[in-house]
Amino acid sequence: MYSVVGSTTASCGNTCERDCQTNCQISCQSSCQSSCQDSCQSACQSTCEQTSQGGGCWVAGTPVTVYLPESEIATDIPVEQLEPGMRMPYYDPATDTLAITECLSNQRSYTHTVFVAEVEGGYTLEMTGEQPMDVLRAHLVTGQVMWHRVQARYLRVGDKLIRPCDKTLHEVLSIREESRARTWVWNPKTAARAYIAHGFADAISKT
Repeated sequence: MYSVVGSTTASCGNTCERDCQTNCQISCQSSCQSSCQDSCQSACQSTCEQTSQGGGCWVAGTPVTVYLPESEIATDIPVEQLEPGMRMPYYDPATDTLAITECLSNQRSYTHTVFVAEVEGGYTLEMTGEQPMDVLRAHLVTGQVMWHRVQARYLRVGDKLIRPCDKTLHEVLSIREESRARTWVWNPKTAARAYIAHGFADAISKT
């Protein structure tokens, strides 16, 4: 009788101990993840926006235009290949011409939220919500059509973007916000605070 009771008690005790240990471990891991990993991830996700000084980021693979002084030509490279010291054309709204500036830095970060703009001519722009673009649209108060500097999250269907290399305007056909797995994005900075991405002007405001 004592043997049976002892065996049952021992079995129950071992089971309860294992369950308690497992539950405690899971609870501890969950708490640690919430307090450390999640907060760290959120901080990393927002690095691009927090350090962009009003700029934004482009999804890896987005072509940016660089100028090659040796051959005196402009060409496109993926944004992730852009390095400090490279020369970059940009659109100067004061003179309505192209000028040359220097890349100062190109910071990598990642995001889980990407804004995708489908633009007339078969162009697809993928960027963070803070990415500014030169946009031609009517003023909300006066109705006058004028240039604005608009972040990607505020783009609207019908907005017109400029491709300064050929001075053509292209209409935004759609804009959507997508949730994705971790997506690498890049935040170029130049001396002029402007450059050309995907052929479109990321330029100093005209207004």
